[in-house]
Amino acid sequence: MPVKKQTTEMKISPSPGEDTRVSFEVAASETGERLDRVVTARFPELSRTRVQELIDGELVQVDGLASKGAHRMHGGDTSD
Repeated sequence: MPVKKQTTEMKISPSPGEDTRVSFEVAASETGERLDRVVTARFPELSRTRVQELIDGELVQVDGLASKGAHRMHGGDTSD
């Protein structure tokens, strides 16, 4: 059975009026990890507090939908 790919998109505002949009595909090694932990690990320049603010502000989306920090991620690899 194929494994569903998950794409995470987020809009980061380093300072007011300055937005950066980034997206990434979840790695197989990140399967089962919490969204907030994956984002914090991938973007070490952001504090855990800032990551939580982005998630609470619905600026972090998984497969196009806003998600909670506790959302468990699925690997981006597919298997036949």
